[in-house]
Amino acid sequence: MALAHITGGQYVPMVNANLLAQMIIAGVREEISLDRLMNSSRKDIVQVIQKATSDGVDDQETAKRLQQVFISKKVQVNRMKNEAGVPSKDAEECYAKCLDMADIQSKYKKTEPTSNTNVAAMDYGLQEEESVTIEQAKRILQKAKNWEIPSSRKGHEREKQSFTTSDRTRKSGQTQSEHRTPCRYGSECHDHSDYHRAKYYHADSDKKQELQTHQRTPCKYGSDCHDQSEYHRAKYYHSHSDKKSEMRTHQRTSCKYGSACHDHSDYHRAKYYHP
Repeated sequence: MALAHITGGQYVPMVNANLLAQMIIAGVREEISLDRLMNSSRKDIVQVIQKATSDGVDDQETAKRLQQVFISKKVQVNRMKNEAGVPSKDAEECYAKCLDMADIQSKYKKTEPTSNTNVAAMDYGLQEEESVTIEQAKRILQKAKNWEIPSSRKGHEREKQSFTTSDRTRKSGQTQSEHRTPCRYGSECHDHSDYHRAKYYHADSDKKQELQTHQRTPCKYGSDCHDQSEYHRAKYYHSHSDKKSEMRTHQRTSCKYGSACHDHSDYHRAKYYHP
């Protein structure tokens, strides 16, 4: 029970070994349902936690607020029947104050469980499309504690800092363009060497290249990337490797078959360009 509380899992006492398969299937389907809810409602969960932190409320009140948000949006999830798995309020308060398993073990007291439920009548059937319960909201909250959730003030400062950095980068690029000498060939220039591009300004071609570069996401492998597919190269930016690729393209001879060419040999592709 303590481990389930710490990890945001569900404590499920085994009352009948013959129902093990039913318990596993129903439990897994419920967890998948909650994970999907956390992914789709991440923004709402973060806002509730931020508001609760600023208000100084405990986890119980935060879970209630989270449950109300889900109910107001008519969110439905799967739920496994688990009458005997609900921990007592005293146990929850004890676990919430403990830092690790050793702390929990020192405060553990063995007690006989009391339940009015008929054990023979218990099962672990799955209840589909049910409203989020307070127990599920507590588990979602416990899992969300592993997220990096900044306070509202820190988030605003980070957003402001990001805007300032991008603005400085844009102005720096404009200044560099103004200091370069305009190339006499302009956008028709085919010299893509680093020396030439750094010394001469090419009007529209430079703007288009900068726009395309900023729109693409930098590839984590950079110039060492071996993925040469058109989809990957169009989506991700590869710094120097993209410039070299463009220069090699202009240096190659255009293939007479164009995009309909079926010759995929390394020699042919290196020698001829396929628009």
